[in-house]
Amino acid sequence: MRLPVLISLLSLLPLAVAHADPVVAECPAEWSFGAERLPLFWANIWADYQVIDDEFGETSDVPGRASVQIELKKVDRRPLFLFCRYKEMSGFNVAVSIPEGAKTCMVEWQGAKWDAREKVNRDYVRALRAECRGTLQGEPSQAFPAEIPSLTSDVEGLRLRQPADELKALVLSRGGSWTQWAVGAPAEIALGDARLRVVFSSATGLSRKVVLYGPPWPPRDPGFYAAIIQRFGLPEHPYAAQCTKAWNTYGQNNDIQVEWYRPCKTDSPSAPQEMRLVDMADPESKKERE
Repeated sequence: MRLPVLISLLSLLPLAVAHADPVVAECPAEWSFGAERLPLFWANIWADYQVIDDEFGETSDVPGRASVQIELKKVDRRPLFLFCRYKEMSGFNVAVSIPEGAKTCMVEWQGAKWDAREKVNRDYVRALRAECRGTLQGEPSQAFPAEIPSLTSDVEGLRLRQPADELKALVLSRGGSWTQWAVGAPAEIALGDARLRVVFSSATGLSRKVVLYGPPWPPRDPGFYAAIIQRFGLPEHPYAAQCTKAWNTYGQNNDIQVEWYRPCKTDSPSAPQEMRLVDMADPESKKERE
């Protein structure tokens, strides 16, 4: 009478060993955006400024499902995030920080077309789950819903499409400094510890770019870039390694975009990172992006 029970318990042991470590970060199965509650649609694992996949782990395919498991001991880049998307090509996404102590991360997808010969799924419908396991060290995981860049977005209180005299008055009222060598020229600003630059449109005279300067880009200190991810989610091109990353408008059809710039090989090693809020409706901004 006891034998079937014993066999059942033994059959569970491999699963228990496989999941000996607790979940320390995961994409929520659902997320509320205003009055709309949406299920998880897609997920990626990010290290540094790029998405990572099976180059650091193992993939598994069965009919209707596929997964990738990443061994984080093989990944020395930081910061680490789960990118959780809740609606295709829209602003509904969340960045989940992966804490120190995480050992493995995995994403599982629902497959739509099974190739019996190659034993792989050819199409994916959506992500079923995304999670990281390990032993938590330091700060726990946090979820950061992405802000969609718009005309109300600001950098240290400075916004786009504003006249220079209004921005200058705001900076001076907050005890900052404003240096502008000529009308229409860029303004260099100091606000406490923050250093900024505002570029104006030659067509309208209004601000078309607000730049926040950060520290140089040593991989051991990625906090400036991580703060942009926590506010705006992940960049538009997950595999590109260019010096400037652009955040798209996620289907909202507005012209306000965010950029993160890191020093290129041709720059001085001490060149700062930059977070840029850009008015892409201005022809000068579009030309710079080309």
